[in-house]
Amino acid sequence: MSLKLVPPQPKPERTKRQQVLDRVAAHLPPHLVACPRCSSLEFIETILGIEKDKPGTGERTLICLHCYMRGERVVIR
Repeated sequence: MSLKLVPPQPKPERTKRQQVLDRVAAHLPPHLVACPRCSSLEFIETILGIEKDKPGTGERTLICLHCYMRGERVVIR
C-alpha cells in the first residue's frame, strides 16, 4: 500500500458561519449593537473596580450574555 500526499487547499476567506453572521448584522438598525462573535443582542453590564471607596463607580463595560454563558468574555464596549 503506497501513501500519496495531497496538496494543501487554500482556506476560504470567510466561513459559512461568518457569512451568516455578516448578513444578520447588515439587517440590524444602526442604533442596535450586536456581538461580533455570535450576533446576539443581549448584554450584561459589568463594573470593574471601585473608585474613591464607592461601589458601582468603576469602569463599566458591556459583555455578551450568550458568549459569557459559554465561558467566553466578549467585551462589546
